[in-house]
Amino acid sequence: MPISSDEFEKGKTPSSDRGSSVKPKVEKFLQENQDKAFSTKEIFEEIGANSKATVNTAVRKLEETGKVKRLSVDGIIYNRWVEGAALSSEDESEEEESEEEEEDDEDDEE
Repeated sequence: MPISSDEFEKGKTPSSDRGSSVKPKVEKFLQENQDKAFSTKEIFEEIGANSKATVNTAVRKLEETGKVKRLSVDGIIYNRWVEGAALSSEDESEEEESEEEEEDDEDDEE
């Protein structure tokens, strides 16, 4: 179904923003599964992103920061979290809040 020019322009974002909203999801997914390497398509499917291109942009940014290693195996590029790499501070604070909520739930059970 076609969309109007206005709708098209509203959806347009600067290329520097591509992948920025997906990056924390990719980062968390790869960190939680650091014993495996995933193709861009597999990450896309696992995190429910809008497009493979934004996932690709996100993993490339993570590679630039040294958090993700990308290697081609049999013609497919796989992405793996670099052991010992820390999550972004934004993700760490979310993780701490989640741990605190779990502790509160455990206290409630006693």
